[in-house]
Amino acid sequence: MYSTDEIKIYKDVPQVKVKDSTVEIYLASGEEKINFYSKIEAHKFANAIYELLTGKTLATRGAEKVKSAIN
Repeated sequence: MYSTDEIKIYKDVPQVKVKDSTVEIYLASGEEKINFYSKIEAHKFANAIYELLTGKTLATRGAEKVKSAIN
């Protein structure tokens, strides 16, 4: 297993990508891919990583980006 400290973060964004039902996690030591049975489960997992590392969900982060663009 990997520590959350190993996940790369760029401009306060954890480097985690969801492609179909696969989650790609970019680590200091390389890359890890985790396959899920559904896209929904993959997105839930990626959202949990974002929330764990940033304290915000992907939805909250997206809403903040839109709000700052409108202002």
